[in-house]
Amino acid sequence: MNIDSRIPPNSRAILIGVPNYRDNRAYPSYPAVGNSLDGMFAVLTDPALCGWPKEAVERIVNPTDSGQLLGRLRALAAQTAGVLLFYFVGHGVLNEDGELCLAISDTDAANPDATGLEYSKIKKMLYAATPANTRIAILDSCYSGRVIGLSATNAQLADLSEVAGTYTLTAADDIAHVAPLKQQDNAYTSFTGELLGLIRSGIPAGSSQLTLGALYPHLKRRLVSKALPCPNQRGTDNVTQFLFTRNATSSRDQGADSNAKEYGSRAQDQWDHRERNGSNGAPREPKDKHRIERAEQAKLGTLSRVPPLRSSLAAGSAAVVLLSILYALFFTDSTSETPTTATPIVQQPIQDLDQSKRKQDLTNIDKQSKEQLDIARRRHDAAIDVINSTH
Repeated sequence: MNIDSRIPPNSRAILIGVPNYRDNRAYPSYPAVGNSLDGMFAVLTDPALCGWPKEAVERIVNPTDSGQLLGRLRALAAQTAGVLLFYFVGHGVLNEDGELCLAISDTDAANPDATGLEYSKIKKMLYAATPANTRIAILDSCYSGRVIGLSATNAQLADLSEVAGTYTLTAADDIAHVAPLKQQDNAYTSFTGELLGLIRSGIPAGSSQLTLGALYPHLKRRLVSKALPCPNQRGTDNVTQFLFTRNATSSRDQGADSNAKEYGSRAQDQWDHRERNGSNGAPREPKDKHRIERAEQAKLGTLSRVPPLRSSLAAGSAAVVLLSILYALFFTDSTSETPTTATPIVQQPIQDLDQSKRKQDLTNIDKQSKEQLDIARRRHDAAIDVINSTH
């Protein structure tokens, strides 16, 4: 038998659920009981949660004949050396001595101790008739909490609750709760529903694996906050530290981290691809080649546009540089950086000047224009160098 690494070898879980009773007047049949049995089986055998292999989980539905059932349970317990888990969901009643009897499908309400499962016998089977190192009982029935403080007159029987390596979790000291019959098609019993919900949702900021001791206070808080019966627990030695389930919250966080890393890797790959290739998939030429070409165009005065910038900071720097160039060209003269009144280069009328004066003016204008053009070209080259350095 292949057992999850968290579950010791030769372990067994026994699940009993009684959704249907022959005596419906004494013991109403509840679909929520069957749903709870199925839900517990699903959680126990979920590899992401409790991790029990299906072949290690014995599911018993609507059992009859308490004698045969008890014999079957004793045989299974005797064969279990690792963890022995017993779960019951159904009606619970008290016998004349105030001890719990678990009602099975054919239990006679007038004789529950003879036709049902007296928990004192179950307790002997769980705690005295098995070599299991860890014994766990989860009881979802009315009066199940009574087994925590067993009041039997037999001292030896009472002491069984103190056997090393045992843990008991119960739904209610008195009447257990279940939703109205019309709402039970897809519902669990209240106790099992909250327990399954806690296991499936996990405990935020909890350990990666949760023990029964870690689950209990959260389970109690969930039930009490909804005005449902308060659960009870009792454990000895270190059985409360048995790793009952993985923490679903931790698993989701790890999965989210893994997904985020995978997404980040894919995004980086896509970015690298776009850097190497254009948006249409065609390979891009080396960036240095474009820089050289733009620099040459700038020197020849044929640069038609500013190269695209790759960050908002670089874009801001380029804008400042370009504004500085425009300011220098139109608001400063050729010999001073101090702002002066802007004047046109050539706009004065010359038709009234004599020939020599006209030639002299043209010579001066041509010289001034060349000087301004030379200054503008040098500033332009400097601006291009600044822009390229931001790439």
